[in-house]
This record gives sequence, structure tokens and C-alpha cells, in this order.
Amino acid sequence: MAAMDTKEQHQLSLKVMRLTKPTFASSTPLSCESVDLPGKALDKLRENDAAAVPGLPNVAMGELLTLPQTFGSIFLGETFSSFINVRNDSAEDANEVVVKTEIQTGSQRVTLSRAEAGTIATLKPDCSISDTVHHEVKELGIHILVCSVHYTPPNVNAERKFFRKFFKFQVFKPLDVKTKAYNVQENVFLEAQLQNITEGPIHMHKVTLQPSPLFDMVDLNHLKGIHPTSDSGEKTTFGSSTYLNSQDTRQYLFKLTPKVAGGDAATRSATTIGRLDIVWKTNMGELGRLQTSDLPRKPPVPTDLEVRVQSAPKEVFCGTPFVLTCVVTNLSKRPLRLRLREDPVKAQGIFLDGVSGREIGPAIAPHQSLTFPLQLVGVRTGLHPIKGILLMDKTSNSEHELQSLPFVFVHRRAKSED
Repeated sequence: MAAMDTKEQHQLSLKVMRLTKPTFASSTPLSCESVDLPGKALDKLRENDAAAVPGLPNVAMGELLTLPQTFGSIFLGETFSSFINVRNDSAEDANEVVVKTEIQTGSQRVTLSRAEAGTIATLKPDCSISDTVHHEVKELGIHILVCSVHYTPPNVNAERKFFRKFFKFQVFKPLDVKTKAYNVQENVFLEAQLQNITEGPIHMHKVTLQPSPLFDMVDLNHLKGIHPTSDSGEKTTFGSSTYLNSQDTRQYLFKLTPKVAGGDAATRSATTIGRLDIVWKTNMGELGRLQTSDLPRKPPVPTDLEVRVQSAPKEVFCGTPFVLTCVVTNLSKRPLRLRLREDPVKAQGIFLDGVSGREIGPAIAPHQSLTFPLQLVGVRTGLHPIKGILLMDKTSNSEHELQSLPFVFVHRRAKSED
């Protein structure tokens, strides 16, 4: 680790080494004819290569595990570990030795030294003391490891000595996380897009959503099946692949349902839906964990009523009327008398069957529901959305277009005509 240090000489020396997993190192044998310009220089280099195979000069052993030669990269969510060693290089004792280790970030200063380390009464010549410190990295940007040493020389009336070293390192972001929330009636669907922006592959150990207290969460990334691809006995939507290569992207989907059936006012107006909890491992098994802040969502625009589809037919044929069973809920504080109307400009292949402008039933009291049949007919084959269906309040003359109606596939003709 590169350090910033003072020039004053001390009888104690301080060394710091980051503790990390070994890395893979591979060797590619290089050879040439003896009459070529390099001569035997390449042969001598190959003899000193740890991956060389005795008796087979042109064959490499393969990838070997080697200790890190550089500080390496540190990513947000990982645990930074470091070995601190203080040695007495002089011929005299050092008294009352205190070693203090801190991490300084852009917003805080955290002490890493263990409290039980305390003060070393006497450090003999050629002896050393050491400590291992750990810190969970929770901030991006530049971090500074500050190591300070206090001691007293053995001379009578000697002044207490002090020196310290600074080790600067950069913390990078391992994943680029993008989220988007969709309101579907009282439910919320969260789409999370995760991109690996490190230089190597990572193993996606766990990606979950911790919902807010107002919602229950359903993980749509796991499917129950007879061929499980995870330890939980469930088949994932990603198959057996758990690795995410560099610059690759993976999308996750979660469904949130209100804990109160139908959703209360607090649930409908909630602007946060929870946090993503992401756990990954590097190719050498180092664990990292990342938790997002509260994820926002745009609450649905308050309306006087809410409509949901209770049932819909599995098959629809061109020219044959069909019925959707719908439930309308009065969210206002006054009774609603509703009429069903169609906007033919917005309709696409599926139209209202019957008279436009008819009442759907009796007045609906506040916070009450009414079930009514929505009679439709498909006039063009193919997959079409149901659009242009409006409910009009007779009292206020306000109109509400039915949203979240399903897509319907219209067949060419009925089975009886085959």
C-alpha cells in the first residue's frame, strides 16, 4: 500500500498489508531458436518461472494461485481487512507503545483498533506487535487508512514520540442498479436492473426486496418446479447460471401487495416501497453486500373510483360477444351513479356490445363495491388491448377511463364453425 509518511527517524517501524484472497496467474511460455536475436535469454526467464514444467520447456502448468502483488480494487459493500505490524528495529526498548488505526472517509472517521489491544508496556528489540482490523465499506470515493504509533524511548526524561502513516485508496461501485416501479391497481411491480461494472465475473448470491411495512412482497424471480436450480428447491427465471460477467445485465421483478385488503389511504399515498438487498461473491469467494436506500414510487393519482377485472374468458372469437366481470369501488365520500360509455376513437379491434351510455346498476355508496358485467365483442382478429371504455358519474359528469384492462386475443372463427 502506498503511504504518505514523515521523514523523521524512529526506532519503531510500521508496515501495513491488505488481507485479500489470492489471484489466478497464468504463464505463456516464450521460446525461440538459439540463432535468433534473444538467444538464450528467454530460456533463462522460463527456468525462473514458477509455472514452468520440468522437462517440458514449452508447456505451462496452467493458472496458479499467487499472493496479491498490488493493493487491488475495493468495492462498495465489501469488507476491508488489513494487517498492521509494528516492529522495534533498534537495540533499545520502547515503552508504553500504543497503536491506533482509523478509517477516514468524506463524511466520517471510524476507529478500527480493538479496545483490548491497549498499551504495550515494553517492546523489546527485534520484537513486534500486530493486529488485524476490519471495516465494512459503506461509502464511495477516497478512503484514508490512518495508522499512528505512540511510544516512549528508554532514556530518562525522554519525550514521548509519535508518528503516523496515511494509506489512501479508492472505493468503486460494483453494480449499477436501476429501478422502476409500476402501479397496477392496488399492487406495485418493481423492476430492478443490475449491471456488473467490475472487470471480472461475480456470483449473484442473493437479490431480495425488503418491503416497507405497508406491503407484502412476492419474489417473481423464483418459480416452483420439479427441476430446482437453487438450494431452496425452486427454479429461478435465470436457469442454472448464477454468474454475471463484466458489463452483463440482469433484470429482477418483484410484486408488492397491500397488507390491508384493497389498500387503505396510507398505502395508496405511500411514496417508498422498500429496499433492495444484494449479496454477491467474487470469483475467489469474497463476500460483498449492498443495500439501496428507500426506493421511490409515484403514487397513483387519486380518483373517485377504482375498477378491477374479476374474471375474463380464456378464448374469444371474432364477432362473438363475450363478458368481463368487473368490480367497481367507490373511493369518494358521496354516492356514485355510473353510466357505461365508449370512446370509439380509442377502441382498437374490441368494442362495447350494446347501448353506450347505459347505467351499470344502482347508486354505489361511499367505500362500497358493485360487480357488473362488461359486454364486449371483437371485430378484428389478433391481440388487442381493451381501450376506450369509460364510466361517467351522472352527478358530477366526470369521466373515468377503465385502466389495466387485459389484452385479448381474438380468434378467426368459433370452434363450431371449424
